[in-house]
Amino acid sequence: SGGAQEVSQQDVDISSLRFSSRFDDRDNLFAPHSGNLAELSLEYASAPLGSQLEFFRFHLSAATYFGFGKRTTLAVGLRTGGIYPVRQQDAIPLQERFFSGGENSVRAFRENELLPVGQDGAPLVDEDGNSLGGEAFATFTVELRQLLWGNLEGALFVDSGALVPEAADLFDPFEVRTGAGVGLRYLLPIGPVRLDAAWNTDPGPGEDTFVLHFSVGMAI
Repeated sequence: SGGAQEVSQQDVDISSLRFSSRFDDRDNLFAPHSGNLAELSLEYASAPLGSQLEFFRFHLSAATYFGFGKRTTLAVGLRTGGIYPVRQQDAIPLQERFFSGGENSVRAFRENELLPVGQDGAPLVDEDGNSLGGEAFATFTVELRQLLWGNLEGALFVDSGALVPEAADLFDPFEVRTGAGVGLRYLLPIGPVRLDAAWNTDPGPGEDTFVLHFSVGMAI
């Protein structure tokens, strides 16, 4: 499914078996200072279940938090996932593929604007320049948060990630994109309000060097 001409939005019925597991011992759900979070989901879609598309999909996320005193937190997290067609000739439709970039991903890119790259080195996009997504992705984040004053927290972060056209290539060498930035978080009872400014360390043609995100909730 590595060719742009093969990827499109398709109207298909999917019937699958799903499994999910979660471990969470964080001290705070909205602004953790210590603890761990791990989530795993598995999905298998097949014709005997009534599915028109046959695939295996996994999604894994893990994060750990280290508190230094009462005001400083180091957060480290990994997210990865892949969707593998049972029949290699099947193209995974657009709506089932993974996308990367944005406020909870590699923040040096706008939403879904970290593009997959084909074997020829060209980005895989549609005729309007929009990402065609990938069959696999990985994102790694390190964020240092410091309580500044009252409920206001500052942050330094580095995000690295990749979007892979074909899931079989997830464990082969692929292009990793990295961004770094600074941010502010205002801690509310329902969760933090967040402002992040991120810089693309190696912008490609047409990519922004600087991206601003305003959102609710922590990125990690």
